[in-house]
Amino acid sequence: MAVEISYSFITAYNGNVFQNRHAYMKKTTEYRAIAEEIQKKDTSFYRMEKTENLTLNDSMTCGYYGLGHSSSTYDETQLQFMKEIGYDWYSYWPSYGRGNTKIMDSLLGIKYIITPKGKTYRGYNFALENGNYQVLENPTALSIGYIAENPKTELEETSNPFKMQEELLNGLTGEENKYYEEYMPSNIKNENIVEKENNIYGKQDDTKDGKIIMNYKIKDNDDLYFHITSSYNGVQSAFEIFVNGKPAGQYIGIQNNGVIPLEEYLKEENSDNLEIIIQWRVNEDIPISEITLVKENNQAWEKAYEKLKENQLTEINDREGILSGNIEIQENGMLFTTIPYDKNLKVEINGKEIKPEKIYSYFLGIPVEKGKQEIKIEYKYSSFTIGIIISLIVLIGVLIYLWKKRNKKEVLQLGKNKRNI
Repeated sequence: MAVEISYSFITAYNGNVFQNRHAYMKKTTEYRAIAEEIQKKDTSFYRMEKTENLTLNDSMTCGYYGLGHSSSTYDETQLQFMKEIGYDWYSYWPSYGRGNTKIMDSLLGIKYIITPKGKTYRGYNFALENGNYQVLENPTALSIGYIAENPKTELEETSNPFKMQEELLNGLTGEENKYYEEYMPSNIKNENIVEKENNIYGKQDDTKDGKIIMNYKIKDNDDLYFHITSSYNGVQSAFEIFVNGKPAGQYIGIQNNGVIPLEEYLKEENSDNLEIIIQWRVNEDIPISEITLVKENNQAWEKAYEKLKENQLTEINDREGILSGNIEIQENGMLFTTIPYDKNLKVEINGKEIKPEKIYSYFLGIPVEKGKQEIKIEYKYSSFTIGIIISLIVLIGVLIYLWKKRNKKEVLQLGKNKRNI
């Protein structure tokens, strides 16, 4: 067993990539100071994120509510939603990464974004700056809960995050609107890239560069988003993306996934021509089921936002593991919360426990009657108490065993001493 434990430790230790402690602590201190400054100015309940990652648990380290999280007990269904809706992920854990659409950030209540100074971000408003960073405020961030007009149990399966976002938003508003306009390429050119099988592409000659060049005619540069749907999960990212000649980073693999907002690569340009280059970084065949470029429909989103914000959870508090808030509605409805559904979540309305529901495949839904209601949500892990009892029984058993063993040893020693006398 000792050999096995030693081997596991050495393997895990050598397999990890360690950061420079000084650099890590410096960044962490900066981010924590920024989070604290925002929290002093805005004491309401909201999510915050940033466009640079230190680790997978930055939100916990720096003291703010975020999306990214890493845990050995993490519910895989939550990761599945993050993937399908267009956020980044690393291996088995979600990460905010480059971010997502303004619509999705707003639906999940991401009110503040920490970015390097000088960076623009989807029409968000400047809030403050601190050191090398600035904080931008999302003017359409919603609460952690609001009424869904047409709640669904399941979301339809789709490999296109923009279609999934439209389905979710249309269910929440009870309407049928197009929130994204898709652009089709005016020209596609493959350089040393061929389709090997159905929707599987790779280099014709591995000794040469390979790329797909896609040209688009666009109306303007605002609110454009790009996405490639692929099941490739290699350690090395499959592609390098270029937007009008500017590098937009590595893409697709065990990390660097999700929707790519194109705003920062086009902010200094004023042209109706857009060129996106997908350049191969690996000599592997890559499955590509869909390549999508869309423009966000701001007018439709603003209308949806005005409707959703009318029936939000307000006066939200998070104290001693209990999340509470108030809502007042004119008729019975379903409160959609951006809290992942879990059977151990207990919900009370005006002091009376009610049974929540799983809606939209992943989320906690709470049936609410008309009028003013106080809602409390608490995580009660029933097996936790059982685990404590079992642990105490085992501990007591071990102590009794050790006590008896010690007494037996003392008796034997006493007998030996008597014989020697």
